[in-house]
Order: sequence, then structure tokens, then C-alpha cells
Amino acid sequence: MRRRAGVTLLEMVLSLALLSASILALTDLFPSSALMVRRSGQHLQGEALALSMISDFRNTDWKTLAVGEVAQPDVVMDGVIYHRKLKIWAPDGDPTKLLAAKATVNWMWVRGPQDTSMELYRASLKS
Repeated sequence: MRRRAGVTLLEMVLSLALLSASILALTDLFPSSALMVRRSGQHLQGEALALSMISDFRNTDWKTLAVGEVAQPDVVMDGVIYHRKLKIWAPDGDPTKLLAAKATVNWMWVRGPQDTSMELYRASLKS
């Protein structure tokens, strides 16, 4: 007996089920990838703010630098509030020769608080 050419009902149901499952799996990836893109954008913005504070520390006249925390205003971008903090300290105890700065940026994300920080050590070459 010869079999007819074509697709049986069972084959059609199985192929549609497989196609539906793969489409469903792909559509579940879109929201999570959109969240990750937004999170990485916020992280890059936080790093740019920290780098800006470190650059200001690097370019400030040595005589005007003081040990302690420097007040930094909050920055709002795209509805996200970035809290900035710059801490300056003397690692060796003598602020006339070596200073260090740590710039920290904190913000709130959908899945919890986020932060990034950068450090820079700066030496005075004058004796």
C-alpha cells in the first residue's frame, strides 16, 4: 500500500506546538533584555558621574584640598536620582604629601540599590 504525500494531522499539531513553544520562549526574553539594557545605561551614567568627581579632585589645586567628605549635589537623569559622595583622606597620615579620593555614586534600581565607585591617589611632588 502506498502512502499519500503530505502532512498528517499529528505532524501538523506537533510542529505547531514546537513553533508556539519557541515563540513563547523568545517573547519572554524581551522584557528581561530591556531591563538589562536600562540597568547598564544607569551603570554607565553612574560611572561617568564618579569619573567626573575624580577628575575634579585631580584638577583641583593642592592647597585647596582638605581631608574629609566633600558635599556633592544629587543628580537626576531620566527619572533616576544619583546620590554622589566624595571622600578624601591621607593614606599615610600626612596630607601634605599624599591624598586619596574615593568617589561613590548610589542609585535605586527596580531590583534594589546599585552603586559604583572609583579611587585615585594623588601625590604632591613639592617637598
